[in-house]
Amino acid sequence: MERCAFIGTRQPRMLPRSWYRLYTDAAEWAARTGAVVASGATPGAEQLAVQCALAAGGLVQLYLPWSDYEAQWVRRVEREYPGQVTLRIYDPEVHQSWAEAIHSSHPAGTNLARAALALYARSYGAVYEATSVVALPFIRSRNGAADKGQSEQGLQLARDLGLSLFDLSVEEQRQQLRELLEG
Repeated sequence: MERCAFIGTRQPRMLPRSWYRLYTDAAEWAARTGAVVASGATPGAEQLAVQCALAAGGLVQLYLPWSDYEAQWVRRVEREYPGQVTLRIYDPEVHQSWAEAIHSSHPAGTNLARAALALYARSYGAVYEATSVVALPFIRSRNGAADKGQSEQGLQLARDLGLSLFDLSVEEQRQQLRELLEG
């Protein structure tokens, strides 16, 4: 079964409306075509994609850094959409390869606090187990260069794995996604 990871900013409404709409359309389309929508459940773009997929009747897998992450929201979507939501909770004993990947790829590597490592590791898991990625990053300028925040980790992993990638901050990739959705 196809698995599409949705990653992105905590502030999706601060981006161009056309990007926001394309992101939500992609989540609905993925659900309608039978793909599992994977998300780290972060407030903002990720929860938005989950809500769109669930409302369209799709299946969602939430990758959580710990069992009570966004607990109130998770319980609500599980209650509102019974049988459509599954949880995958990062466990350092079980998901050692996720942590090792973060240790080797993140600039702070082995110096990350346990909670930060768990947040990055669950994001890694969501993308690593996906067949495609749709990203809605918030771009800021840092030292004269574009910075896509935590979304950059998922984007880089998708590139490294050769996954189908739709970075909605890139015009060419927005056009490719529009063409895919229009079928």
